[in-house]
Amino acid sequence: MWEQLKSKPAFQLLEEIKRTGIVYDMQGNPCPFEDQVDHESYLALYQIMRSFKPDMSLELGFAHGCSTLYMLQGLADNGKGTLISVDPFQLTNYKGGG
Repeated sequence: MWEQLKSKPAFQLLEEIKRTGIVYDMQGNPCPFEDQVDHESYLALYQIMRSFKPDMSLELGFAHGCSTLYMLQGLADNGKGTLISVDPFQLTNYKGGG
């Protein structure tokens, strides 16, 4: 499945993040990428969005936004859906980089 997906925009961005180990804060400053989710879990989020085709979803906590990208790509591939992502620690722990 990954071979078919890796050409999609969200996945290309994630591959770049993983390759460089860098994300950027809201000022554009580079920050180290600390990934705590395995690739299979990210793909599961994508597949959930593709399977359930929700009109609206809520994500609580998004750190650097990698899981968000997988879910958004799933919604984009569905041709519909809205994702609301909320992270109370976004500005303090991630400098707004998510």
